[in-house]
Amino acid sequence: MRSNCYHCGTVCQDFPNILDEKVFCNNACENAYTIIKNHGLFLYYDLETFPGTAPKKTSTLNTFLDEKSLPHLLELKDVKHPLITLFVPNIKSSSCIWLLENLHMIFNAIVKSKVNFHTKNVRITYNSKTLSVKEVILLLRKLGYQPSITLGHPN
Repeated sequence: MRSNCYHCGTVCQDFPNILDEKVFCNNACENAYTIIKNHGLFLYYDLETFPGTAPKKTSTLNTFLDEKSLPHLLELKDVKHPLITLFVPNIKSSSCIWLLENLHMIFNAIVKSKVNFHTKNVRITYNSKTLSVKEVILLLRKLGYQPSITLGHPN
């Protein structure tokens, strides 16, 4: 059976995942769909066909994702609502922008998010009492928006 993934459009081979009569190429796309569905954000799929990107597998970098190891990511270091800017290279469409700017509807610890499509940056203000930098990054990964992160200050 060959079909396109409902989330990212990738051709599904062998044994695709099926949920709600929709086909997914892997568990990550199915999980992203489930998050979007559970928060009533189906408009994401109405904005264009196959708006998503296939979420990447997490790497060992996870152990380094915290405020102490990545201080250069924090623009506003306010204890309660820090501001982080992340470079997300796979922002490709208005659907991506719409979902990323509605993160607060999915994760109530995110206060605000704003996308700059030209620079592929996402600025996220979050509640540091309930969310860490690492968790913000992992939430983006679950939705298929893997930030590109460098350790240390860029030159």
